[in-house]
Amino acid sequence: MSKYASLDARTELEQTVAEDFKAAFEKRGFTVKHNGGVTHAPAGVPDIEMFDANFNFNIEVTKRVGAQQDGEFNSIRDHLNSFKNNNTQKNVYCIFISPNTSQRMIDSIKDHNRQRVIEGNPDLKILPLSFETLELYLERLAKSEADLYPISSLINLFSNFNSFVDDLRIKKLLQQIIFPNDFDFEQKILQEEKDRDSETLNNLVKDLIKLENYMRENGVATGGAAINALIYLVFVKLYEEKRERENGDQNRFSNVKSFEKYIRNVSGRIRNQKRAIHELFRSIKDEAQFVESGMFTNTDNFPDSLNDDFIMEKVLPIFSQYNFLGTTVDALGAVYEVLALRSEKDVKVGQFFTPEKVVKFMVKMAELSPDDYVLDPACGTGRFLIHAMDDMISKINEPTTTKRDKKKNKIQQKQLFGADIDMRIAKIAKMNMWIHGDGKSNIKGEVNGITLHRNIKGFNDDVGCDNSFDVILTNPPLGELNYQTATFTDLGDVKERLMRIPILPIKNKTKEKRDTIAQRIEVHRRELEEMIDLKNKAELDRSLSKKELNSLKRKIENKIRTIENNQSQLSEIESQIASGNCEIEVTGNTMKGGALFLTAIWHYLKNNTEKSELPEWRGGKLLTILDEGILNTDNYKHVRDYIKTHFYIKAIISLTRDAFVPVSKTSTKTSILYAIKKTDLTAIQREPIFFAHVDKVGVDTKGKECENHLDKILEEYFAFKIAVINSYKGLEFRRDIFESLYTGGNK
Repeated sequence: MSKYASLDARTELEQTVAEDFKAAFEKRGFTVKHNGGVTHAPAGVPDIEMFDANFNFNIEVTKRVGAQQDGEFNSIRDHLNSFKNNNTQKNVYCIFISPNTSQRMIDSIKDHNRQRVIEGNPDLKILPLSFETLELYLERLAKSEADLYPISSLINLFSNFNSFVDDLRIKKLLQQIIFPNDFDFEQKILQEEKDRDSETLNNLVKDLIKLENYMRENGVATGGAAINALIYLVFVKLYEEKRERENGDQNRFSNVKSFEKYIRNVSGRIRNQKRAIHELFRSIKDEAQFVESGMFTNTDNFPDSLNDDFIMEKVLPIFSQYNFLGTTVDALGAVYEVLALRSEKDVKVGQFFTPEKVVKFMVKMAELSPDDYVLDPACGTGRFLIHAMDDMISKINEPTTTKRDKKKNKIQQKQLFGADIDMRIAKIAKMNMWIHGDGKSNIKGEVNGITLHRNIKGFNDDVGCDNSFDVILTNPPLGELNYQTATFTDLGDVKERLMRIPILPIKNKTKEKRDTIAQRIEVHRRELEEMIDLKNKAELDRSLSKKELNSLKRKIENKIRTIENNQSQLSEIESQIASGNCEIEVTGNTMKGGALFLTAIWHYLKNNTEKSELPEWRGGKLLTILDEGILNTDNYKHVRDYIKTHFYIKAIISLTRDAFVPVSKTSTKTSILYAIKKTDLTAIQREPIFFAHVDKVGVDTKGKECENHLDKILEEYFAFKIAVINSYKGLEFRRDIFESLYTGGNK
């Protein structure tokens, strides 16, 4: 807790803050004056002033919190304008200090600052600082050399007002702008951010569930329409936050007041019908970027029963408590969690998004390059693609800003691809990709990720499907998939299906027919032998009459002809089999989704990424989560054989059974498989495989932050990999060298 929190607001607070400003800024050439005496400053003037020849800072201090702060805004704005009118040659700013800044105050400050920019005023801006952030800032300045942390860095902080999300994010902004090299400070804020946003996400899910319940119970929207309405509402909020931050436009959906202002600007008809929310969503959908990408369809609309009263009475009082942009809160992921919890038959664990720390681990293990083409054929809400995008952009190494921006745009718009069988979830992924920097046009919905080559000719001009991707990161459905449905049979005839998915169980109807005929011939031969024996015996002992004997001879002749006919059929079938022209039938109905996706992924990966000369590192990379049954049970031995013949296995990381519990509420044993495409299917893997087990993935079964073993395992894997790479002599892997280099447990 800050030392300012316990001070008396009348006799101690302003005085102490003034002394701290003196200690920090007088050595930097500023004069600091408290406008009160032994008590607080009188009304009509700033509490504290700090100035030099060029700048004047009004410093306003309060212990008010929440709605009580609302009354402060007009006075601090008036003080600011009054001082500017009397000192036109100076740059005038205001620092507003409180225990914690209310969301409404932050919104008012951003609106004020934005208006000053529109008017062309470089100054007259307000910066909100919490007690904690102010104390930290002033203490750092007081204990540093005067030429460190110049006033220009503080002015830069005012200019970044569009990033004023909350006190924590303002403190983060302060660290990035004023103390960019303070690693410990940065890490402390990141941990605070994780803790805060984890709690925020849990609260958001609860609030969205309440909102959806209200819609259902009061007839605002029912069934799937209620979930769709939630998706659209969250997207409108995200859209408005992004529009505000990037363009400096007024946020029309931040609170009731801002939405009422928007309502006043729509037509009288729309206003009277209370359909301003419909008009706002329509205007967003009609933007060229969304029309061209196909993000929305004609059916993407709010139900008629959802009106502006509902928005102002139920939605915005909840939404105004949250800011999503500039935080780590996955708002669209929260909607997805509500969708999962609402599923009538309980969505299978494989349809849930992958825990974020597992996603980050897999992305780091993939060692992405800025030139990679990345696919997630079962993309869900797009988590793998978003983290891959961030990772690739962070590695851009271009000499100029222009070239860096050009490469960044190419990564966002041309190098990241996803598909999902569920159109609603694919829409969430598109929205997520847009929020994080575009890529929306490369997300395909209602498309089976196993049959992309059949359903999609290419994601864009640069990429087809087969032999196209450097890296595939995915968590395919962990449950059973029916491979007899139309989305699979659409692959073509059975031969084509088996070329794409050779692990399907089959029966060779031609061979079965051959075996049936061969068995029939054998029966006929035994019967013929018995008839011949009977004829021979009758001819010796005359036990049959002449008529009976002749009848027997005719039966023998018929039996011989039957055998000859069957033998002829058998010869034809044998020739058919020899030529490979057999009638094959796929048997059974279901198989684990991860197994089916493996076969498709092999086709999608590049044969050679041209990133390594080493034989076992040339192909495209696969990092996927698999049901443990695929890796361990007898039923899936043929799938493991397929993996061994079609991939070089780099690592298998067994995950704790509880990894998915925070979302699925059930435990499922899974593993991460890291493998590289093999094109010579007769080649034998020479390199060893890295094995590890993860007990804790950073989130416990209740969704709370906990110990994370993934980082340590990643370090161990890279040490293992270095030893593997250094164990090559030319293009040949030498086991003896590896054993001398690597002392870990994976041998």
